[in-house]
Amino acid sequence: MAQDLTLTYNTANLVTVITDNTAALSESFGYDKLYRLVNSTGSYGALVWKYDATGNRTKQTLNTTVSNLAYPATNNRLTSVGSLTRQYDAAGNLTQELLSDGSTRSYAYNALGRLSAVTRTVGGSGAMPVASYYHNALGQRVAKYVAASGQWTYYVYDLDGKLLVEQPGNSTAHRGYVYLDALPLALIDVPVNPATQATKAYAIHTDHLGTPMRLTDTTGTVVWALDSTPFDAIHGAFGLPNEDVDLNGISITYNARFPGQYFDAETGLNYNYFRDYDPTTGRYIESDPIGLAGGLNTYAYVGGNPLRYTDSLGLVAEVCVRPTQGYVIPGQHCFVRYNGNNADTSSFDLNGVHPDPAPAEATSCTKAEGRDDDDCVKREYQKCENYHFTGNNCCHCAENALKACGQSIPTKAWPNYPFNPGPHPGEPGYQP
Repeated sequence: MAQDLTLTYNTANLVTVITDNTAALSESFGYDKLYRLVNSTGSYGALVWKYDATGNRTKQTLNTTVSNLAYPATNNRLTSVGSLTRQYDAAGNLTQELLSDGSTRSYAYNALGRLSAVTRTVGGSGAMPVASYYHNALGQRVAKYVAASGQWTYYVYDLDGKLLVEQPGNSTAHRGYVYLDALPLALIDVPVNPATQATKAYAIHTDHLGTPMRLTDTTGTVVWALDSTPFDAIHGAFGLPNEDVDLNGISITYNARFPGQYFDAETGLNYNYFRDYDPTTGRYIESDPIGLAGGLNTYAYVGGNPLRYTDSLGLVAEVCVRPTQGYVIPGQHCFVRYNGNNADTSSFDLNGVHPDPAPAEATSCTKAEGRDDDDCVKREYQKCENYHFTGNNCCHCAENALKACGQSIPTKAWPNYPFNPGPHPGEPGYQP
């Protein structure tokens, strides 16, 4: 069997134990009162994290090794990890960091705030190129060049932004990706010359959130494995994928990590569409482009709980509220906004399901918690029909769509609470 995991939850629906059929890979977890992950134990040892009042990680302990993280009093920009300092530009993007080998790594960004180039300086030498990244008009990374290998890689995405094709410039094959909604199912390596090489297909085995953990070939043999720490950090050899599990001398490189993330070996960062995630610190190196709509801490990854939440775009879906239009009785209208974009919304009223006509009038937006899957929410919205002002309204539709996709907002965040949300026909406690 490629993978056999059993999850145990506490009364707050937080994962406390993941039992692996390989006992040595089992893990246990602990949380604080804000549901942030504060400790974990696994084959990597014992990890402990501490946070400040705004959710910044201030300390990490791995067994007996301690790392202290520092921040200024005026913002949430990480300025040092131990003695290794960091610098930022005016937009809050990381521009320079001191590495443990004494070298300095620098980051440059394009006009849209996407990471476009990385260089490295050793001693008094000039800046040496590490990698260059290229983006299309949608902000998707469509190509990268790694200086050390001279390797170009090109990327193609579907209409929802999921990676469909990966083409190394000097490779004899390109790779296609297959999904079920947002869940990765398979990858297929297609040779440029099928007359001399065979197409290879691999099944993807994920954890409960959709992070790949195993690849199996067409015989069911495990050929690639990743056993990572909760925040995907690499500690020594742990957290690095085993690219030749079956010991046949053929290595398989697969760079998918947390949902929506792609590992860049040249930097150790995970490309996350709008931003870049740093597994070593459990946070992004760029401030959230949607600002405070994503939360008070614009660098935090999923509120410090990577076992419960994901962020496939480096952004969030939100339930927004504005005054109702066209009703004598005052009320609040609910709609869902995606990625902080007022041009990308779902709304339900007497006219059915459609983009919200007045998203700019929103008086508040609340970040949805749970599995990040905008496609699912949009699809579930289409099931809303037979609008009724009190019994099946805009907020009911938003709630049901989020619920069907494993997402939610706090109960008291709904504008018409306690009438919304509420039990619906067929659910316990429903009253017509």
